[in-house]
Amino acid sequence: MEVARARVHALVHKLKASCMLLNHISQKKELFSMHDVVRDVAILIASTEQNVFSATNEQVEGYREWSDESAIKLYTSIVLHDIRTNLLPEVVESPQLKLLFICADQESSSLTIPNKFFERMMQVRVINLTNINLMSLPSSLGLLSNLRTLSLDNCKLLDITVVRDLKKLEILCLRGSNIKMLPIEVSELARLRLLGLRDCRELEVIPANVLSNLSHLEELYIGYNSFGKWEVEMEGVKNASLHELKHLTSLELHIKDVNTLPRGLFFPKLQRYKIHIGGYYYAGVWRRELKICPDSKIRLKDGLIVQLQGIEDLGLSKLPEQDVDYFVNELAKVGPSQLKHLHIWNHPPNPAESKALRLCLQLRLYLKSRHLQCQQRREESTDVMQSHEIILEDNVNALFVEKVALPKLENLELDSINVERIWQSHVAVMSCGSQNLTHLTLYNCMNLRCLFSSSTVSNNTFVRLQRIEIENCRVLEELIVVENQEERKNSIVIFPQLQYLKMDDLEKLRNFCTGDVDILEFPSFKELIIIRCPEFLMRYKRTTNILTEKSSCQQRNSLTD
Repeated sequence: MEVARARVHALVHKLKASCMLLNHISQKKELFSMHDVVRDVAILIASTEQNVFSATNEQVEGYREWSDESAIKLYTSIVLHDIRTNLLPEVVESPQLKLLFICADQESSSLTIPNKFFERMMQVRVINLTNINLMSLPSSLGLLSNLRTLSLDNCKLLDITVVRDLKKLEILCLRGSNIKMLPIEVSELARLRLLGLRDCRELEVIPANVLSNLSHLEELYIGYNSFGKWEVEMEGVKNASLHELKHLTSLELHIKDVNTLPRGLFFPKLQRYKIHIGGYYYAGVWRRELKICPDSKIRLKDGLIVQLQGIEDLGLSKLPEQDVDYFVNELAKVGPSQLKHLHIWNHPPNPAESKALRLCLQLRLYLKSRHLQCQQRREESTDVMQSHEIILEDNVNALFVEKVALPKLENLELDSINVERIWQSHVAVMSCGSQNLTHLTLYNCMNLRCLFSSSTVSNNTFVRLQRIEIENCRVLEELIVVENQEERKNSIVIFPQLQYLKMDDLEKLRNFCTGDVDILEFPSFKELIIIRCPEFLMRYKRTTNILTEKSSCQQRNSLTD
């Protein structure tokens, strides 16, 4: 699956480079757009040179060739969009057909599939049916001995047991369907490699051993709004266990009830994953992602641990004190070298957990050291501490310290973190991936007094930073504190790629930086939003005029009380 995915990504990249495909409006790398002209030309070439039939509802209704048996026999692909009426023939004789795609109109379609519809398309390899009322799958579907991919997105389904006859099926996707039980017959799909169950809101039963019997299964996608009752007995049937997923290489999973986590859970073969434990499910770009938002019942230290190897996106929210040491040790084992996105929440802040919060959120838990000690807990053993052990002092007021290594960090989001500074020194900035950081977001950091200091910024730090968002940081007075007079004499480019800056509800904010803004240059600046910053806005005319003159700001300056 990974090899095929890499080929597709390489092809998409090549087409984008030649302007045949465009970046999607969302800027997500896994999505793309196509210009109308390119699309029309592609459809024309496909229909004339590749025998592809592509049409919408209006075209199909008046299209004579749909009932022309001689034309249908030559089709290699049939693609029908937004079909609203029952216009499908009882049988389609298309011996060369490799792909069939039928998408019904979601609002007004009454489309159904005749029971014998698939009888004479024996070479078809891919079938995608979307928004169709199928109830029971047509019996003729079981005759398709060469079918490799079956996608039934947003279809009304009651009985899919006929899939047991699809012995060569490799991909089965039931996304958004109303299926209530994954039938045990699915376990007979010996070649199945991918199973998609996203957004199956009514799915409550996956019988035990169905997933483990799929010996070639590599990828499972469940996610949010789908099955979550692991090991629970439903209607006399024992549900599957999380242990049945250990052979997977790709996994999307939201574990709502953390008490279902078995001891020592580990997925040794995972290469791609999105695992969310407790709390809410956060949509985002697909990557090696772990989000933990536990409740008071979670005890990670009891052996309830999930995949951490090669993690790229880590989110931690409200970890209780008893979990800190355990989590620290596990993270120390795998190291931080791949981490690109870090999100930390402590909302609402709990003073009773301040010590655990400080231990966790100072991020020394990412150190390569094999042990992490808290001085107050290990006073009796101070004399036997080895050189690779790190002592955490309570008087440290910075989040990142010098020995924290996050070389690939791209996105940093902090919510309700009570520190005075983010970076302790220039060395800490360099080791924490400042060269690759593109997004910095801060919410509700009530003790934060400055965003940067002159000792932490230079021409070789934050060179890729594009967006800064700061909201409700009540004591923040300056974005940049200049620590000596000599630095004020020099004009320096601090953020060469900064395009967007939003400052909201910063009641103490006075300046961009200490003294004047003459040392600041934002050559790529496009958008400045200032909301509820009363002290800053009293002098905004002078400050923003200087900033605008020193940047290429063209899109918008939003200054709001």
